[in-house]
Amino acid sequence: MTSTSVLLRTLSFAIAMAFWAGVSPAAAVSLLEQHVLAQQGLSIGLAGSFVKAEFAVVEASSKINKCAALDGGGSLKILSASRTGNTAKGTVDVYYDAKCKTRYMDASFTATKTSTSTLSGSENATIYDMTGHVLAKTNLNIAFALGTEGVANISMVGKFTPTGLSAVDLGLICTDPLLPTTTSTCSVGIAQTSAAVHADIASITPATIKVNPQNGGTIKVTAATLAQGSMDTLGISSPNPATLKITGADTKVGNASASGSFHRFSIEPVGPTSWTSTDSANGAKFAISLANGGSTFAGTIKATATDKTLAKISVDRSGTGTITYSNNLKVNISSWVIAR
Repeated sequence: MTSTSVLLRTLSFAIAMAFWAGVSPAAAVSLLEQHVLAQQGLSIGLAGSFVKAEFAVVEASSKINKCAALDGGGSLKILSASRTGNTAKGTVDVYYDAKCKTRYMDASFTATKTSTSTLSGSENATIYDMTGHVLAKTNLNIAFALGTEGVANISMVGKFTPTGLSAVDLGLICTDPLLPTTTSTCSVGIAQTSAAVHADIASITPATIKVNPQNGGTIKVTAATLAQGSMDTLGISSPNPATLKITGADTKVGNASASGSFHRFSIEPVGPTSWTSTDSANGAKFAISLANGGSTFAGTIKATATDKTLAKISVDRSGTGTITYSNNLKVNISSWVIAR
């Protein structure tokens, strides 16, 4: 080989290396980013069933032990109710079905009127799957504002404890999606410790929900916050009735947008129902769907640059099942909340 040939080959190799050095492959989506996006995406499912049930509890007005159907699906039964001065106490069961057969929630609350249009208090509830097994217990501080046609806004913050697992911090604020406007603004927040990634993960998802009581509706999220912190340091608070906030020293790790549609606004999701949540900063997309007539939601987290599946999700209509991450770690999900 001549010296000229060697020089040309060396020069060509140098040019190629210089070119490829300027091309950055898409960064891998980390396990931490997968965990926090999964938490945020699943929280949309929790908000759907939980919002419907909580408004049913605080607006319950039927006779004691009488089954009352809810608009769009589900039912409730007041087990006890009493009032002393400005304080009301009661126990209400909420059901997946319209005939008070399959229980979703058993809730006991105390609420005191703090002004002509506001009440505050506490609620303890037990959440069940469709076979009657206890999924979780909640211990929440609640506040709600009254409107001309019932409860206009509800705010709750406290602990959500899946059966046999550690508690997570839960926050939920929402305007009533079944008032005449049929448009609701809601926000759901979750903070929990993830032993798998040795960190706390947290998300707050503000959403606009448009509802037709009988024919479903849509959900849109423009800016969900995804964050992390040191283990056992993050929480969720509600500094005012319209705001949820992550407490503790958190670091933002993403910012997700989401959209979806549901066949019916009910305690028991009915297909076709689906939603997606995209974290563009980290190149990841959460997607989940329930087919028409289906009994199981199937979901994934994928890398948007390559369409590679990073995590697989399978939950029933109560939000109970599993998620398997890209390192093959399989974790339980209970009522849309990932186990610690």
